[in-house]
Amino acid sequence: MADIFGREVELGGGFKADGAKITFAGKNCEEGLLIQNISIQYQQQVNRLYEVGCPQVYLIAGRTQGTISMARIIGPKGIMKDFYLEYGDPCNTKTLTIDLKPGMCKEEGAANSSVTANKVIITSIGLSVAANDMLINEQMELMFVTLENGPAGSGGGS
Repeated sequence: MADIFGREVELGGGFKADGAKITFAGKNCEEGLLIQNISIQYQQQVNRLYEVGCPQVYLIAGRTQGTISMARIIGPKGIMKDFYLEYGDPCNTKTLTIDLKPGMCKEEGAANSSVTANKVIITSIGLSVAANDMLINEQMELMFVTLENGPAGSGGGS
């Protein structure tokens, strides 16, 4: 049935924020990571090559590179020390798997997914605190070489 503006709309599904889950490096919210946000960027260099007098274009794919930006609150559990040791050594890079689960209203239609960043290294850590809440905020940047995607639990692990 059309609404008063003549539009027909179907509900495609619903999400619940409290049902969404992210498992980061095999750790979940019960372990006290207190991650506030995370952003993953992955790109490849692509150059176009043309020949004079010819309508064809050639695409030359270059190297890939990726970054992960993360903000978290320093909490009562000191679990990040192990994370720094795990991902801070450029001579012994690791994989980092992030499992993602949306908070779907109907679980039978929701497929978990994961991304696995390979050859991960921490490139920077920043700390800040504000007088109004006295929370110690951490900002972290990581870089990685390649990114894989697949169903949850299928990645290389951490």
